[in-house]
Amino acid sequence: MRFKVGDKVKYINNPHNYTGVFNVGDNLEIINIVNVVGEKLPLYACIKDNPEVYECFDAYELELINE
Repeated sequence: MRFKVGDKVKYINNPHNYTGVFNVGDNLEIINIVNVVGEKLPLYACIKDNPEVYECFDAYELELINE
């Protein structure tokens, strides 16, 4: 799935056993789309409450929230 900046998403999948500030089940907002050289798919930079704390996720780790 392709997301856009400003989309509200839920962190639904943690295949890499990430242990940071975000947890599976958190509602996040996409603030940037990052294209990494050599990668086919972009990463999605997301925030929760603090705009200075963000993390990048693959699309399959996120689910669009219908608001």
